Amino acid sequence: MTPFDPGAFDALCGAGFAPVRHAAVTTSTQTMLRDRPDVPHLWRAAVADLQTEGRGRRGAQWSAAPGAALLMTVAAQIDLPAPLWPRASLIAGLAATLALIERWQVPVALKWPNDLMVLDERSASWRKLGGILCERVEHPGGLATWLCGIGVNVERSGDWPADLAARSAALADFGLHADRTEVAAALCLRLREEIEQWIQAHGQLQVARIEQHLAFRGCEVELDLGTDGRRWVRLEGLDEAGALRVRRAGAGAGAGAGAGAGAGADQESVLPLALVAARSAPPWHAPAAANVAAPMVGLNSVEPPRFPGVWSQASACGDSPLPEAGPEKPPFATRSDA
Repeated sequence: MTPFDPGAFDALCGAGFAPVRHAAVTTSTQTMLRDRPDVPHLWRAAVADLQTEGRGRRGAQWSAAPGAALLMTVAAQIDLPAPLWPRASLIAGLAATLALIERWQVPVALKWPNDLMVLDERSASWRKLGGILCERVEHPGGLATWLCGIGVNVERSGDWPADLAARSAALADFGLHADRTEVAAALCLRLREEIEQWIQAHGQLQVARIEQHLAFRGCEVELDLGTDGRRWVRLEGLDEAGALRVRRAGAGAGAGAGAGAGAGADQESVLPLALVAARSAPPWHAPAAANVAAPMVGLNSVEPPRFPGVWSQASACGDSPLPEAGPEKPPFATRSDA
C-alpha cells in the first residue's frame, strides 16, 4: 500500500485548498475538521490511515485496515439557505461517481442518497465500494461549515468479516492498485467543481444528470419509511428537490404519462430513511465512460479486468437486501457547536 503523501496532495489540489491535515490514526476525519475554523475562500481536507470511530449513514460502522481505504473529510462554506443543504449529499455522491468513472473507468452507480455501488456480474448482486456522510456544523458568530466525509475501499481489507467481504468491493477488484493520494485529490477537485456549480445555480439540482448515474432506476425497491413502515415501489428517478420519485410497485411504465416529473395519479415523491432492497427489474446499462469501449469482466474474474463501456446485461437489481446496516439516522445530520 502506497503511503498517503500530503505534499503531493496539496500540489495536485492547488491553491483552492488549504494544506491537508493527515493523521496515521484518528477517531474520525470529521472530528479533525469539525472544531477548527474555516479558512476564508479555501476548501479544507483531512485524511487518515485508520479511523477508530469511523461511521457511515444511519450510524453504520466503517471498517477498514490501516491504509486499505481512503478515509477523508472535506470542509467548505456553502452560501445557500440551510434548507437546501441536504441536497449537497447528492452532489457529493455525483462528484465521487464521476471522478471514479472518468479517471479510472470504474463502473460506479449512485445509490440514493450517497452510497457508491458496483455490480457483481456473477451473482447480479450489488456491492458497496464507498459511502458519504454530510453534516452541517453551526459555529457561533460565523457561517456554518459543511463537512463531507468520504470513504472508498482501495484495497481489500484482510480483517473484513466474511459477510462484510461478500457485500463490499474495492478498487483492487478492478485490477486497480490506486494511490490513495491521487484518489483523494481527484475526488476533492471534482467535489469542489460540482458544489461550486450547484451554488452558482442557487441550489438547483441538475436532476437528469444525477439520474443518469442513479442505481435501481426502473427497479422495484423497498423503502424504509420509518414510522410508516416499509413499502415496495418502482423507482422512477428524482424530483427537483432530490427526493425519490416513485410509482406503486407493479404499475406500468406508461401510467401517469404526460403528467410531468413527480406528478401523476400513481406517482409521488418520498424521502425515506433508506432504500433497503431491490428486486425483479429490467437490465440496466450504465453510462459509457469516455474513450472506453471494452465490456466489463465481472468482479474478481479470473481474467484481467477490462474496463466497461456499459455494464453487464445481468439484472441490475437482484432479489436481496442491499449492503447497508446500522441504527436509523436521517440522510443529513445537523450539529451545533455553539
